[in-house]
Amino acid sequence: MKKGILLAMIIFPLLCSADWTPYSPTGIIANKICYGVYNSHDLICTPDGFYLHDGPGGAWDYYTYGQLPVWDASYVNNDFFMVLMGNGSYSDGIHYFNTQTHEFIFEMVEWLFKPSFVLFSYQTPIWLAGYEYGLVSSTDGFNWTPIPFFDNIRCIKMIEYGDLLVLLTNGIENNIYISQDGGEIWTQVLPNLQMYDIDFTTYGKLYGIVPGYSNTSGLYSSDDGFTWSNELYIDGVTCLKAEVTGNIALGWKEPAGIYEGIYMFNPESGELKNINQNLPNRSVNMISYNPWMTVIHLFCCTDDGVYWSIDYMTGIDEKDQDAVLATVNNYPDPFTGQTTIEYELNRHTDQPVIISIYDLTGNKVDEISGLSGEPGKHQFIYHPSLLESGIYFYQLTFGDQKFSDKMVLAR
Repeated sequence: MKKGILLAMIIFPLLCSADWTPYSPTGIIANKICYGVYNSHDLICTPDGFYLHDGPGGAWDYYTYGQLPVWDASYVNNDFFMVLMGNGSYSDGIHYFNTQTHEFIFEMVEWLFKPSFVLFSYQTPIWLAGYEYGLVSSTDGFNWTPIPFFDNIRCIKMIEYGDLLVLLTNGIENNIYISQDGGEIWTQVLPNLQMYDIDFTTYGKLYGIVPGYSNTSGLYSSDDGFTWSNELYIDGVTCLKAEVTGNIALGWKEPAGIYEGIYMFNPESGELKNINQNLPNRSVNMISYNPWMTVIHLFCCTDDGVYWSIDYMTGIDEKDQDAVLATVNNYPDPFTGQTTIEYELNRHTDQPVIISIYDLTGNKVDEISGLSGEPGKHQFIYHPSLLESGIYFYQLTFGDQKFSDKMVLAR
């Protein structure tokens, strides 16, 4: 029955053009890439340390702490990354790395046995970190408090959308937990599924994958996180990413039949298309994009480094090619009294075009509405008369599309 459904949805995989180019050094096992928000430092997690990109035009430098594997990292500020590493030793846990001096500044901030992830929630704002025996939170990045609900439960993945947090544990089934208030109260979801990876689309729809080779393996979706429906029965998927146009990128760590590397799934048409062309290594550990880049792109972490593509959309679908896409930026940046915000639309949109301004905690501090939805470049001069000096995000939205960048006000 499973294979019959699969053939009904997908007649045959189509090869699409994608110019994958190296982003990191090759020859390294890249488990994950973490992005610096303001200083353009990116960090690549590997089984024995990490690589740090030293700003625009800089080189990738390798760092290690006793050859421990690095599982995740979180940008803290212009000077520091919070780095999670460990393999079951006394050095497991959260460490701080200074991106200016290139040194670990403390022996350890918090001991966490076999840590798995760290997430900074802009809505709350707090840090949340998962490990072998539970989940901990911190408001300052230094003092951590266990969340009793997850005592002695291995927490492996967390994502957020507004006030909604979704957590995965390593449970055999029913391993999805949801908080609708920023992490105060948690509810276990009971879909009788074991999710391995999850992600939100830009409009808040949830997608998750059930791994392995069984009658339930494949891609699932949910509008609220509690009720799940199957989108695609398929074996062996190990990672996914909901990219900005609404398609779902699926990745395979190891080949599963005819599938390997990365395929793109269109939820509306049900088509699954191959975007592996020019991807040298098809052992995929993670698919992501940098939310601070305005050009549409994908990053792919493999067993031979990180690769990225800005033309993977080629040939995906005529409907997707007709989608309204945008870029947004500002100049000068940093600025003192005023800055010019410029955006460009590839096509007309009937949706209201709005630019919202957010501070570091995720609070909206200003909004510009009534902007043109016509194709082409548009710009206006922004006077932040009521804002103090600091770093701000601005987000261009129309319908369910969102495009973000940052700006620095230095009075």
